[in-house]
Amino acid sequence: MTMQSAADNKEYWANHIRDWKSSGLTQTAYCDRENIKVYQLSYQKSKIDGSSNKTPKAQPSKFAAVEVLSPCNEALTLTFSGGIQLSGIDAANLTVVKHLMEMLK
Repeated sequence: MTMQSAADNKEYWANHIRDWKSSGLTQTAYCDRENIKVYQLSYQKSKIDGSSNKTPKAQPSKFAAVEVLSPCNEALTLTFSGGIQLSGIDAANLTVVKHLMEMLK
């Protein structure tokens, strides 16, 4: 038994892939007819096509781009049903506001 060179091996599989594509057969049917393994044909096809070296295309983000123009330094006011208002909310008292909101639920 002789060892095939890499070039001979590549040509061997390139011929099989070309013949399979022109045969109109499924890979399984072609491989059965030619007495070769389906996984070998599939693997060699991916090597020749270069699909095993391709990276998937990046999908566009589904997030909207947001531009912050300037930070909000004004205090906020929350108005609850029943007319209750909570005024003067800012970053310094946000923790207290969260606790108050939990109590008002």
